[in-house]
Amino acid sequence: MTCFDNNAYAMDSRADFMNWSIWAAGAFDYPADKVGLTYGAVVELNQKYWALRVGYFLTGNEPNSNQFDMNLFRARRLCHRARDPLHRCSHARENFAWRSGPTTYFSGSYRQAIDLTLINPGLDPNDAIVQTRRAQTKYGYYLNFEQALTDDIGIFGRWSWNNGKTEISAFTDIDASLSFGTSIRGTTWGRPDDKIGLAGAINALSRDHRDFLAIGGLGILIGDGRINYSPERSSRPSMRTTSTSGRR
Repeated sequence: MTCFDNNAYAMDSRADFMNWSIWAAGAFDYPADKVGLTYGAVVELNQKYWALRVGYFLTGNEPNSNQFDMNLFRARRLCHRARDPLHRCSHARENFAWRSGPTTYFSGSYRQAIDLTLINPGLDPNDAIVQTRRAQTKYGYYLNFEQALTDDIGIFGRWSWNNGKTEISAFTDIDASLSFGTSIRGTTWGRPDDKIGLAGAINALSRDHRDFLAIGGLGILIGDGRINYSPERSSRPSMRTTSTSGRR
């Protein structure tokens, strides 16, 4: 899905930042199996100062699944991405971009699961949400920007959001995310392949998602029983160095 989330300063956890909501749009629940792969098609229109991409991808037959739903008109992710170079200074490298699209896949409703536990006090919320799974649509968007201040210093940021009504499909338990950071190459100290970066992110959950966790529900990565919710704040330095004999 890198063609829908490119950022020159934060898109590779091996070379940039390790925090998921910094190298990617945290609230974009991209279609994938457990190892991050899927099948799909992309159509792209590139012009000198702008580009448009539209993609259609298979989703899992349930959240965090290795099996894809092969009903092509029921379970899918439709993505749109456009970019527009700002050209606000001579060093402008890319871009301001937006992306949006619905996901339809078999997923459970947080609110319906909560209602089932209220009607049946002995019902585990994680069993309740399985009972609510059907083809449901999640929608959202993200804004991405990157700006080169000099040939060696750049800043970047992302804002992403989804409606947070249904289970996370494949990525991580975030319904809204804001990140911002900077990346500096080591040219000034004679090591142009080195990179130093500093970034921070604030991640949040929807009301329905929080209420589901509060009664003991579990997500793909979070939930430990009646969680006491608070927005996540993360600050991450990043440093990549090269060997003295050449690139690593």
